[in-house]
Amino acid sequence: MKEKRSMNKNKNKNKNKNKNNKIVNYRKQKHINVGLIFFAVIFVYLCLYSIQYLRKDKISLYEVVEGSVTQNNTFSGLAIRKELVHYATAEGYINYFVSETAKVSPKSLVYSLDQTGDFHQALLENADKKVIFKEENKRELNEMIVDYRKSYENQTFGNIYQFKDDLQARLVQLLTFQTNLNSPVLPLPTTGVLPMYAQAAGVIIYSVDQMENLTIDTLTKESLNEQSYVKSNLKKKEKIVVNDPVYKLVTDDHWNLVLKIDETLYQTIKDETYLEILFQKDGQKAWGECKFISIENQQLLVLSLNNSMPRYAENRFLKVDLLIDKVRGLKVANSSIIKKDFYLVPEAYITKGGNSDNSGILVEKPDKKGVKKIEFVQTTLYKMGFTIFRRWNLKKVQ
Repeated sequence: MKEKRSMNKNKNKNKNKNKNNKIVNYRKQKHINVGLIFFAVIFVYLCLYSIQYLRKDKISLYEVVEGSVTQNNTFSGLAIRKELVHYATAEGYINYFVSETAKVSPKSLVYSLDQTGDFHQALLENADKKVIFKEENKRELNEMIVDYRKSYENQTFGNIYQFKDDLQARLVQLLTFQTNLNSPVLPLPTTGVLPMYAQAAGVIIYSVDQMENLTIDTLTKESLNEQSYVKSNLKKKEKIVVNDPVYKLVTDDHWNLVLKIDETLYQTIKDETYLEILFQKDGQKAWGECKFISIENQQLLVLSLNNSMPRYAENRFLKVDLLIDKVRGLKVANSSIIKKDFYLVPEAYITKGGNSDNSGILVEKPDKKGVKKIEFVQTTLYKMGFTIFRRWNLKKVQ
């Protein structure tokens, strides 16, 4: 009996122990993350706004300024001038002292020829040496740099090479001679150096194109072909031989510009005596006397000019605009002009209908049974005087 009781006690103890060790799992309470919901709402809003923005028509803003409007008559003109090519009379290394398109007078120093090569070599050896110029020379070089910086534009970046050549030519002249071939800035050899002077007055050009002797009378259709035009830069040669071209002089301010035109334009301007043109190179304008000729069934306009020659002396072909039919006012870009269809409706037909004070018109249209009925259609009014309605507002009632 005692053993049974002890066994029952042990069983009860084990049951109580198991009850105490039993773990009850409770369901976790769900907590709402307000911050996450808030950011999710913002994200959805931004997505919807971005989609709406991308689908929306973009409007570009342009500044409307006052100016003149002309017909778009742009041409490539052939320049014909009085030109004289000068050739070398000796062999040697050449150093130019005059900037291109600069005016020279007779007996002006244009270039020098180094027959031995000693002067050319000495220039290279002294290139890194410090040079002390006179104050007037410093001012001159500084003015050249300042003038170029003031006139610099991104559209004419290529002019930097012309500026470089001009500055180099003046530096070589200053390094070689101060004023009269007798006062060298650097200890350079002067023996074997031949100074060469201009034989006539004119504008200096350092290129040739085999069209220097071209005149209006000798003009051909091939002369006007810009695609086959070839120009040789004379400054690329360091050493020359006898009879090599060294520079060209434009000896007269009077020059001609020849433009190819069609029959329609000819009929428009054939009675004109003078026409105004705009040079696309720099935006300058000029007036030219008109003359019309025909070569091989090609109608040509010859403009005679008495100014602006030095500015364009280095160019054989020039892009110009003919300024005809000019009108002044507010200039609006072509891309801002749109075309829409409208209905012209007499002002007496405007009425008000429906449950509002909106203006519209009465339109007669058949119903499904073919019975004609009168319906009020609200429209967008664009102009009074004689009233204009947008076409698309009426399509639904046609």
